[in-house]
Amino acid sequence: MTALDIASARRALRPVRTALQERARDDASRVIAEAERDATRVAADARSRAQEILDAARVAGEADAAASANAERSRTRRALRGNELAAQRAAEERLRDEVITAVRLLRTDADYPVLRDRLRERAFALLGPDAVITEDPAGGVVAVNGGRRLDLRLDVFAARALERFGPRLDGLWK
Repeated sequence: MTALDIASARRALRPVRTALQERARDDASRVIAEAERDATRVAADARSRAQEILDAARVAGEADAAASANAERSRTRRALRGNELAAQRAAEERLRDEVITAVRLLRTDADYPVLRDRLRERAFALLGPDAVITEDPAGGVVAVNGGRRLDLRLDVFAARALERFGPRLDGLWK
């Protein structure tokens, strides 16, 4: 081939080369456009997923905070209830001690011998004339006859009185 033939072949192929270049540019533009659409879609999906993760984390954080607050409220209620029960026990023990002290003071009363004699009479009436009666140092008497025993000590009377008032005392705590 001569130089003329090459020049003429180039002129003849120019439209083909131009068409191929245009097609290549079109293909490249299409590929770039698809890549940009894919990149936009991937970025949007990533943002959406990131928002979902943030939302889930926020919900989980709020749930953890609520659970923690509920647990703290429960601990506080239990502690308050424990303090309340301790105060009730202390008040009941103090009342019991005061009642027992007051009942024991009956021994120092001028009428105690009359009370003691009435307790002895009651013991004989319930257990019979053969009952053995012992005076309690804190006040009152204990009587025994055979297998039977009668406890008429002042401390026992105080305890029974507190038991009878028990339901009424419970109302103080409500």
